[in-house]
Amino acid sequence: MPTPKLGQHFLTNHEAIDKIITAADLSKKDTVLEVGPGRGILTAELLKAAGTVVAVEKDGELHHKLKKKFKDSDNFELSLGDIRNFHLGLMPKNYKVVANIPYYLTGQLIPWLLTSQNPPSLSVLMIQNEVADRLTGPKGSGNLLQLASQVFAEPQKVFFVPREDFDPAPNVDSAVITLKKHKKDMVPAGEQRSFFRILKFAFSGKRKKITNTLSAALKVPREQILKALEQTGLSENARPQELLLAEWIQFYNQLK
Repeated sequence: MPTPKLGQHFLTNHEAIDKIITAADLSKKDTVLEVGPGRGILTAELLKAAGTVVAVEKDGELHHKLKKKFKDSDNFELSLGDIRNFHLGLMPKNYKVVANIPYYLTGQLIPWLLTSQNPPSLSVLMIQNEVADRLTGPKGSGNLLQLASQVFAEPQKVFFVPREDFDPAPNVDSAVITLKKHKKDMVPAGEQRSFFRILKFAFSGKRKKITNTLSAALKVPREQILKALEQTGLSENARPQELLLAEWIQFYNQLK
């Protein structure tokens, strides 16, 4: 039986599983980290396509069943525990992540993966459809999670997954996204703390003008914010959700 407190909803649609495998673009040279393998339906396909599958399962009962189910698979490594306590430094370079993650973990897991000292080259994640749309939305729909992710990777929504494709069915629909790691972070490591500080301040007043929010938060003259906006080619009435990442970076460079 699924454990509600662990946010367990098991994917049952084999067509969706095939699409996930395709999105992961796997070869026998790849090592995959699977988060929450559950009943092992996706795991079985990953083992066929990848060189090695490292799975981390938090549920003790499922861990026992998975260990028994894949006992003859030489390319399968299974750990019991919370993925947030897993040391990503143990993974080889350019590994990939494939995960049907609990909805409550999405906001923690994506930044944790992307900002790791050893981030995956590609993540294929099943997440809440609404969050997938926020991550991949068009200009004018910017948000902190989307922009922060874009600093490190290219988010893309791959396909929609209805709630009926899970057992038990959740209360919301899902979607599969990919996060393809940039070869180089869009903001240098030494600047990221300051850059994200500016973003957090700006989005604390999402409906408000950047000029007013940042002037108050940073305790700098309003004219200084206006000048940076002008030098970036932005309106003095600009609001945070309207800016693309490239515009935020240019604005930050003018402001610092």
